[in-house]
Amino acid sequence: MSEEIMAAEDHESLEEHMQLQRVFRILTIDVPDKRLARKLQVVEAKLAELYHASLSDSVVDAKTRDRHHREGKRLEECKAAYLAERHKLHAGGQDDRLATHRISKDVLAEVLERLGMPVSAAEVEDMVWEVNDGLDGAVSWDEYKRSFLRCKHDKTYLEPTLLFHITCFVMYDRDCSGKYVEALERRRIDQIDQLGVWGKLGAAKRHAKAAATLSTPVKPPV
Repeated sequence: MSEEIMAAEDHESLEEHMQLQRVFRILTIDVPDKRLARKLQVVEAKLAELYHASLSDSVVDAKTRDRHHREGKRLEECKAAYLAERHKLHAGGQDDRLATHRISKDVLAEVLERLGMPVSAAEVEDMVWEVNDGLDGAVSWDEYKRSFLRCKHDKTYLEPTLLFHITCFVMYDRDCSGKYVEALERRRIDQIDQLGVWGKLGAAKRHAKAAATLSTPVKPPV
């Protein structure tokens, strides 16, 4: 790796740093949280079915009642585990989450599929391995940021780029819907709103209208 790339690795603009943190949050909190919410929904639906079945336990045999009881206990344990995992996702401050959270292979596979770029499990494994200096099977914040900056400043075209491309897409397509053009337009409007340009344009139009009204000559009465 050249000295130029190594020097650039530790430097990014404030806007870029904030964008990287936001995408990292999407990949380590928002997407996993939605996955857990879907699992909870399935578990709660099954618990509701068991509850309704228990209302008619008087007409079923003891073996069936015992099976329902064991299944209900298992589902309650699953529910408790999912709720604990969701709580853990959101626990601590931002710095704590950056230090402890990791981008998992399952999340990357899901995001790629939602972006319209489904890949095999082996390809996801390779993508993580290419940037996972800690060799723990998931991508930390430091690994993620270094990988992005290496790709950004790479002039050799030898750096692995799939995670970099995912990041660039998700910077605009916050819902990971794959509708990049629509996401880009929403992002453009958001940036305009943040700059207050719409408000300034509205005020300018009001001032222009008021000035035009004042400058209109008043016809003297006949």
